[in-house]
Parts: sequence; structure tokens; C-alpha cells
Amino acid sequence: MTNLLRSLFKPALIVMNNLSYRKKFLFLGFLTTATLVFIIYSFFTMLNHVVSTSSDKLIGLTLIKPISQNIQSIEIHRGLSAGIIGGNLNELQQSLSTAELQIAENIRQFERALPDDFIQLESWRAIQADWKRLEQSGLQQTLTNNFFAHTSLIKRLLDFETAIANKYGLIFDSDIREYYLYDTIIEELPQTLERLGQVRAKGTGILAKKSLSEDEKRILQQYVSDLEIALTSLNSNVQKLTTISRPLYPALLANFKTITDAAHQMIIIVENDIYNRQFSISAVEFLTLSTDLINQGYNYLYQSLLPACKQLLTDKISHANQTLYTSLIIAGLTLLLKLYFVIGHYLSFCDNMKILHDASKRFSKGDTSEHINLATHDELAQISDNFNTMVDGFNNLLAESHQNALRTQTIINTALDAVVQINHHGLINDWNQQAEVIFGWTKTEVLGRKLSKLIIPEQYRQAHAEGLKGFLTLGIKKVIDTRFEITALHRDGHEFPIELGISHIKTKDGYDFCAFIRDITDKKHTDELIWTQANFDALTGLPNRQMFHDRLEQEIKNATRSKNTLALMFLDLDHFKQVNDSLGHIMGDLLLTETAQRISYCVRDSDTVARLGGDEFTVILPELSNFIDAEHIAKHILHQLALPFQIDDKVVHISTSIGITLFPNDAETSEELIKNADQAMYQAKHNGHNGFSYFTKSMQDSTLARSRLIDAMRRAIENNEFILYYQPIFELSTGKICKLEALIRWQHPIDGMISPMTFIPLAEETGLIHDIGDWVFTTAAKQLKQWQLNFDPSLKLTINKSPVQFCSVRKHQHWLDILKGIDLSSRDITIEITEGVLLESTNDTTQQICNLRQQGFKFAIDDFGTGYSSLSYLRKFKLDFLKIDQSFVKHLTSNSDDAILTKTIIVMAQSLGLKVIAEGVETAEQQAILTEAGCEYGQGFFLAKPLSVEEIEVLLSKPRSILI
Repeated sequence: MTNLLRSLFKPALIVMNNLSYRKKFLFLGFLTTATLVFIIYSFFTMLNHVVSTSSDKLIGLTLIKPISQNIQSIEIHRGLSAGIIGGNLNELQQSLSTAELQIAENIRQFERALPDDFIQLESWRAIQADWKRLEQSGLQQTLTNNFFAHTSLIKRLLDFETAIANKYGLIFDSDIREYYLYDTIIEELPQTLERLGQVRAKGTGILAKKSLSEDEKRILQQYVSDLEIALTSLNSNVQKLTTISRPLYPALLANFKTITDAAHQMIIIVENDIYNRQFSISAVEFLTLSTDLINQGYNYLYQSLLPACKQLLTDKISHANQTLYTSLIIAGLTLLLKLYFVIGHYLSFCDNMKILHDASKRFSKGDTSEHINLATHDELAQISDNFNTMVDGFNNLLAESHQNALRTQTIINTALDAVVQINHHGLINDWNQQAEVIFGWTKTEVLGRKLSKLIIPEQYRQAHAEGLKGFLTLGIKKVIDTRFEITALHRDGHEFPIELGISHIKTKDGYDFCAFIRDITDKKHTDELIWTQANFDALTGLPNRQMFHDRLEQEIKNATRSKNTLALMFLDLDHFKQVNDSLGHIMGDLLLTETAQRISYCVRDSDTVARLGGDEFTVILPELSNFIDAEHIAKHILHQLALPFQIDDKVVHISTSIGITLFPNDAETSEELIKNADQAMYQAKHNGHNGFSYFTKSMQDSTLARSRLIDAMRRAIENNEFILYYQPIFELSTGKICKLEALIRWQHPIDGMISPMTFIPLAEETGLIHDIGDWVFTTAAKQLKQWQLNFDPSLKLTINKSPVQFCSVRKHQHWLDILKGIDLSSRDITIEITEGVLLESTNDTTQQICNLRQQGFKFAIDDFGTGYSSLSYLRKFKLDFLKIDQSFVKHLTSNSDDAILTKTIIVMAQSLGLKVIAEGVETAEQQAILTEAGCEYGQGFFLAKPLSVEEIEVLLSKPRSILI
């Protein structure tokens, strides 16, 4: 904001900065006086304009009355002429002659009062000509022609009146009082009186001839209607005028009411006597009555409106003149007062400025003992206070500077860094105690000697001399005002690393240079140790993951430039976990150390062996002539690691699986090479361990297919691509469907139906099994509730639960919320788990199973007989059902070993309180054997294959015991 103001007022700053204070005061005084004079002149001009325009309006008003009198006389002449022409009323002849004489006199007087420019107007000459014609031949015309001739003349006079009013500013005025007053005088009242005159003339003519045609009646009605409209408009103007200016026009409304009442009385006479052709009033009486009314209107104009308007303008002129004289007096006094105080301010300012000037001059010569006091309380007083504060501050600063010099010298002498100062000749002029410690020279020994010969190694002395010369001659600062590391020379001749910062100080003789020097020998050792720990494995001494990535990126760049082949090996020890768990971590670490040594022994000096972590190693093989070289090294490593390891008093046998990928054949980036080598290593393990495998395109395709399947599975949840099939579980003794096992299927929009054996393991691996499991539970539970309502309330549901689902953080509480929402009992649902859940159960898994059982869910162990579950697990978890794996049922025949084993399982399960479900029942014989052995339930393709919802509903609608 300050910068903007300075830019805006830059011309003013330039002018004021080039003037003395006396000229500044004169200049500002002139501007102020000129401004005041201009304001006074503008105010005078404005008031003079008010006086001038008001005077013009007064002149215009003096012309309004005579022209109105002319109009009034001609209107009377029109009425008299109508009476004479209409009824040969000779008694009106004398009045007509008198009226003509009056009109002629009025025209002469008005013409004498008119300005010359109006007399020369064509409109005025037309008025005179029209009157001459009326005067000479008016009575010879018909009643209608005579009426229109008079009316036309009156219109010319009204227009002429408007022209006069317009010239003298009586038409428009910003003062609302004057506007309504002028409008009433010039427009509304004359128009209303003219309408009265027209009714008077028409009525007199009709009464004189005592006949009224329909056309005459219609014309007279129109004139009466125009009169009423004019009266309404005039009344509105007068009402506004009296409302706006009550103190000025107290009698306007009362006088006007008398006129309007008489006008309405005249209208009543016309409507009752003339419209109805009664003609009870004579033409002379009607003429006299209406003339009196019109004369009242003109008297209202002459005696009320015009005097009121004249008084208003006179007061306005008087007020403007009074304001003008008063303003001139006040402005003059103000100007004199301003000049008085400006001169006083100038004298005060000059005196105070002299005091400040003298004090600052003494201060510049070194006198800091005197303070100043000004006899003022303005900004100059603040400047004097600031001057005194500056003097005190300067004295304090001198004292503090002396203390700081002592303190600085103490700090330099006790600093942990060496502080060395030289002049522009390179001679030492200061040397602190730490410099003595770092370099071995005492201060006495070095003062005045060349710095370069004492602490700078010989190989750097020339560069030191050139740098000093470059700064002194050209101002080049290569190392000045920076910190950098360099080698220094000790008194005993050994070199050591230092961190050096150089600053320069301008002196009267040239420059001094101050060097801050720190011995960083220990820091270098620490940095090397940190770098080693950050880039090398602490256990084996091999490059770690970070160093491996750096080396691989570098070797890829080298191979790209040289167009050589690069091989990357990924090694993973086989069964190392078993060795580590059985012999302990210390023995495991010794084994890893020996393994690293054996791998390193098998490679070339240009190769890189790294440990990524755990039992994972990598080998980078650059500059291979062909891939056979990599194969030889891989075989050598396999051979060496297959040899027995003597770890303390133990002999350990291990092997390794190696994945090999080639650059640029297989990939061009480090990430892709690592991924390829890892895939090839897993392929080697899959092939039987203790071997190597090259990365192939099929591995990549398999990985990509797996990734695509995972992505598609994520979308499948969103797109509702999963569907449920249900396989009935029958009660073997009755043939009744008692349970339905929910089985998920994936209906892929492109690949079609995908087996659960394909996508369930991936869902477990990626964690999608949690969302899929929740969807299965929700969908199946809602479907069961629907079937219970429609078919069988005792129908139950079996749902498979993956071991991974027991790791969910949600703990299945939301399952109870779902059941509560659909009013389904948890006792109607059996959760199937595998033997693996029991064998690998944690405390959390065990607690979840117990909680679910307490909440009413039942549990069944699936595929019993294929794993290693024991009776203790069956007792521990208190299961409800045991499902015999179909591998036993598949070959079930009378007196077979499978029959004996199956019967044994049934007896064992029943002794533990478990009910048995046989899977894979595919023949009637198998069903009969199982029933005879006491197996309660069975499921299989012989009984019913997995069915869709619609097929299940068809099955449920049949008789219950469909197997009997």
C-alpha cells in the first residue's frame, strides 16, 4: 500500500523535495488560497445564477397577467357573440361593444409590455390578424364558426403564454413548489377556465335560440366532460401545492374550493336545464352566471396565485443575496485566520528546525552529551525525543560495543573451531587457542607469517594464491562466504580433513579474511560407518537391498551403453525356516554368513552378491558373453550350497532355488527384472527345490492372468457377477430335505462360469474373501428366510467359512445384525469349517468359534479324514456335525476297507455327540450302506446336484420324502 501511494504521489514528492520550507509554505498557502477563492467564486456564481433566473421569472410573471386578461376578454366576447348570434339578443350588443374596446386596449397595453423579439414573432401577428377578423365579421358568421374562431384565437394566446413562460423559465423548475405553482398558473388554471368559457359560449348560444339538436348535445356533453377532467387535474395540482407549502399558501385551497363548487353548480344547470331542453334559465342569466364564475377563476389567478409566485421569487432572491454576502464575509475572515495561523506555524517550525539543526551538527562532530527540548507538542517534538533516544542509544551502543569486543575475543579464544584471520597479503594477524590445538602452532609462532606456508598442503598453495588474487583484483568469490571441505596440514607434516568457512571484512587498508576451521576427522569416520551400515548387510557384509537396487540400476545403464547381456539371479534357501526354528536364530545367522561366503566364492570380481533380507540373496552378473555363463555360475552355487555346513558342532544340509532372468531379453527395467527373477525362483521351488529356472514368457502370462483375475474379481463384487447354487442335504432315513449348502459360483460376463477352486484361493490371498463371504452370508440368509416362509419353516442353511475369514477385524457381529433385520434365527445356520481351522487355530479363532456357538450358530467340520484332526480338537470345539469326505464315500461298497473305515468314523462321531453328513453319495448302494451304518445325512449327485434358486424351489414344492 505504501509503495502504491509513493508511486501515485511521486510528482508531488519530486516538487516538494526540491523546495525550501519557506517556498513549501508559500506554495501550499497559494494552493489553499486559490482553492478557497475558487470555491467562493463557484458559490457566488451559483447564487448569482439563482438571483438571475429568479429575476427572469419575475419578468415573465409580469407578462402573464396582461395576456391572461386578453384571454379573459376574448372568452367573454365569445360568450356575448354566441348569445347575439343564437337568439338575436340585442340587449347584449352594448356589452359586446364594451368588450371589444376592452380587448383592443388590452392588446395595445400588452404589446407595449412585450419585448421586441416577441413582437416580431409570426404567432403574435397571427393573433392580431385573427382578432381583426373577429372584430370585423364575427357576428356575420354562424354560431359554430364564430365559436371555433374565438376558440382558435384563445388557443393561439394560450400557446403564446406558454412560449413566454418557457423563455423566462416558468415551465420547468427543480423546486417542486415552484413547479406546481407555475404549472397551475400556466397550464392547469388557464385550461380549466377555457373549458368553462367553452361551456359558457355553447350554453349561451343554445339558450339564446332555445333549441338543442342531438349533435349539439353530444358536443356540449364532450365540453362538460373535458371541463370535469380539467377541474380534477387542477384540483390535484392545488392539493399538492397546498400540501407541499402549507405556510406559504394557507388560503389557496379555500379560495379554490369556492370556484370548484360554483363550477359544479354550473355543470348541474347545464345537465338539468339544457340537456333536458327545459330552457328555464335565459341566455343572459346563464351568461352572467358563468361569467361571474370565470371571473372568480381569473381573480384567483390575479389575486392569489400570481402574488404568491411573485412573493416566492422575491424571497428566493433575497435569501440568495443574503447568503452570498454572509458567505463572502465568513470566507474573508476564514482566509485571514488561516493566514494568521499559517504564518505562526511557519515561524514555530523555523525555530524548532534551527534547534534540531544545531543539535545534529554537534552530534556529527562527536558531542553526544547534550539533549534538546522543543517548545512544541507536534511531530517535531517526537523527532526531538527520537534524537534524544538516539543519543542515549548511541552512548549505550558504544559501551555495548566495547563489551561485545571483549566478549567476542573471549568466544574466539574458547571456540571449538579454529579461528584464523589474515590480511590481504595473506599474513596471519589473529590465531585462537583451538587453532593451536588443531594445527600444532602457537599464536606467537604464526603471527605475521604466511598462512599458505603453515597450514595449506603444498598441492593447494597455488590455488590459494590465485583465489586470493582473483578476489582482490576482480572480486571473484569462489570460496568466500561458503563452507566446504578440504585437506589441511599439521605442524608435524600429516594431512587431515577440515571443514572451512571464509568470510571477508572491508577495512580502511583493504580486506581482512576470517577463516572458521573444524577438524572433521572423526566425522569422516562416522560418515563412512553410517554409509556402510546404510548400504551393507550387518550380518553377512554383503550389499543390502538399497545398495543392490543402486548397483542394478547402474549395471543396467552400463549394459545399455555397451549392449552387453546382464543376468540377475534370485536365490531363496530351501527349508531354511526349519533349520532356523530347530537350531535357533544364532545358528541360523551363522548359516547365512557361511552361505554368503560360498555364494561370493562362486562369482566373478565384477559380479555383485547382495542379501535382500532373511534367506533371500541376489546376484548381478554384468557383461555376460552368453547366458551359458550364468548357468555355469548357477550350477556352481547349487553345488557349493548342497555341500554340508559345519556350524559349531552341528552338520547342516540345505539347498537353494535360483531364478534367472536376462537383460534386455526378458525386461528393460530393474523392477521388471526383479519381478521376473522372483517368478523364476518360485518356479524352481515348484520344480522340486535345489535347482534353477530361467524366466519364461509363460510365467509372465500366468502372473498377468492372475492379476487380471484378481481385478475382475474386485469388479465382480461391484457388478453382482457372483451367484449362489444350493445343494440339498437329505435326511437318509426319511428322504426329507433338511438342509441346503450354499455354494458360490462366478458367472463371468466373458469367460463364463469360473470354478470356486480357481478364484477362492485368490480371494483368500487378497483379502477379498471377507467381502465375498459377507455377500454369501447375506444373500443365502435372505433366501433361506424366503423358503421358510414359502415352503418349510424347519429348513436349515449350511455356509462354508474360510480360515481367512476368522482373521477379519469385524468379528462377524454384523452377521447377527443381518439376521435380526430379516427375523431369522442363528440356530438355522450351520457354519462349515475345515480341519485346517482347528489345527492352526489361534486364541482369537477359538474365541470367535465359541462366541458364534453361544449366539446360536452350529458348526460342522468339512472333509473329515483328509487332514490331521484329532479327537482332542473335536472335543475342544464342541462341533455339531461331521462331514465324511467324498474320497471315502466314492469307493464305498459292501465289506470294503472304505466301508469299515466309514462305519468307524460314524461310530466315533456319534460317540462324541456329533451328527454325520456323508459327502459325494453317487449310488443307491452307497446310500444304503450309509443308512445301515447309522449315518444321519447325505448329499451328492445321486441325491441332488447343486441347483439354482428356481430349481430348488421346484424341488421344495414336491412331496417331502422324495428319496423313499
